[in-house]
Formats: sequence, C-alpha cells, structure tokens
Amino acid sequence: MNKQELECVISNRADGEIDILQIISIFWKRKWLIVIIIIFFTAVAGVTSFMIPDVYEITTLLEPASDSNGQVRSSHSIRELVVTGSFNKKIAEKLKINMRDIPDFKATIPPGTNLVEISVKSKGEEQAIQICSELVNYIVDDIEEKIAPRVKAIKNRIEKAKYDESSLTSQIELVESHITKTMDEIETLESMRKKASVSPGGSVNILLYSNEIHTQQNRIFQLQKNLAELQNKENLYANDIKDALLEINQIQNTSVHKEPTLSREPVSPNRVLIVSLGVFLGIFTGFVSAFMIELISKMRIYNDI
Repeated sequence: MNKQELECVISNRADGEIDILQIISIFWKRKWLIVIIIIFFTAVAGVTSFMIPDVYEITTLLEPASDSNGQVRSSHSIRELVVTGSFNKKIAEKLKINMRDIPDFKATIPPGTNLVEISVKSKGEEQAIQICSELVNYIVDDIEEKIAPRVKAIKNRIEKAKYDESSLTSQIELVESHITKTMDEIETLESMRKKASVSPGGSVNILLYSNEIHTQQNRIFQLQKNLAELQNKENLYANDIKDALLEINQIQNTSVHKEPTLSREPVSPNRVLIVSLGVFLGIFTGFVSAFMIELISKMRIYNDI
C-alpha cells in the first residue's frame, strides 16, 4: 500500500466511513492471532470453572401447624425467623460449630399455599444437611410450644366434662330408681284403695289412700322434672366433649413434606456460562487486538513514508 492509498484509508476513517471488506481482510490477515486469543481465554475460563468448588443446594418443605383459628404461627412469620437467623445461635450450640459457619438460609412461600420452602447453598454437603435438619427441628419445637398449652387446655376441658358427665349419670340412675320405686308404691296404694272401696267402712281408708297416691304422684312429677334437668345437663356435657374432640382433631401438627434433601447436581458454578463468557471475551479481545495491531502497523508505515 503506497502513501496515497494509506492517506485515502485514513481520510475515510476520519470521515466516519468504514470499509467492511477491508475490516474483514484485516481479521483474515490476523486470523491466527484471533484464534490463539480465543483459545487462551477459553482455556483460562475452563480451568477457572473447574477450580471453583461445587456448591450444592439443600431444600426442605414444611407446613406449619394449624387449628380451628388458622395457623398457630403464620408462614410469613416463619420465613422471617429463618431469613433473620433467629435459630442460628441454638443450631451453633447444638452442633458445636461457629455461627459464621452457618450459611444464609433462603425461605419462600409457594404461591397459593401455606407451605414454607427453606433452602441453603453450601460447599459442605453433610454439615449443611445437619444444619438444615436442626433448623427444621427448632421450627417444629417452636410451633409445638405455642400449640401445647391450647391442646392441654382442651384435654383438661374434656376430662372435666367427662367427670361431670359421669357424676350426672349416677344422679340420673338414682332419680330413675326413685321414680320406679314411687310408681311401684302408687301401684300398691291403688290396689289397697280398690280393696278398701269394697269393704264396709272403708271410706276413711279410701280417702287416706287417695291422699297418699296424690302425694306420690306429685313426687313423681318433681322427680321427672329433676330427671329432665339432669338429662339436659348430660347432653350439654356430651356436646361439650364432642366439640372439644373436634377441636383436637382440627389441630394439625407441623408437617415436614420434604426432608432436607441435597440437589442431584451442583447449582454453581455454571461452567457452561463461564466458558461461554470466556469464548465471547476471547472473540472480542481477538478482533480488537487484530484491528489495533493492523492500525498501529499502518500508522508506522505511513510515518515512515
């Protein structure tokens, strides 16, 4: 290339014009440089990706306990406890490790559910699984501590209702026994009054028997009234026991739907992405280097001319 041609090229660049064929020609001329740079960056990226330790993810899924009033501890509050590390000190003490060795937990609530998904990324798989398992245990214990007093109160209520019901049953049996006995007495009096009605001078006895029958009938009426009241109370206690048992059945303990599980494949590093970035940087650097070397070379030729 003579001085006139070089001045024309430089003039075109100065005017913002780019000769595509000339650029392609430059890249083709420096193709081995570009290839070497691409190979170098790709090799560096590949080696680097394999030098980075594999990181695995441990995940667990649990459903907080609930009762007739809803969740004992909401999924959102559990998520906050997890991400703020509220149980980290207890976990460190239990496993006898430094708190700095406890990785950061991530907690999410799958849409449309009351579940809490807890995950943690770590290079030490076994220790991470232990830490995650202990976290789940402490969450379960925390919820159980909140629900235990309510369960105990309901069970005490059932025991008291059963005791009172048993006492009423004895009273009802006693009243029923008195009613039966009184009815037998009335039957006897009726028989004696009938005999007195056919005997001479039995009018006085008839009157006495009639008065006694009337008294016993009033007594039966009162006993039946008492019996009805006792039976109503017995039904109330039975319904109370039934409601309390229903409340107990509605209490759902914390369920661990998925035990802490290690991912089958490492979640990082993403070696494909790292190598791809290496290739891209290699191509970019190779093209820029080839262009700059060619430009510097031509500038030197121009200065020499």
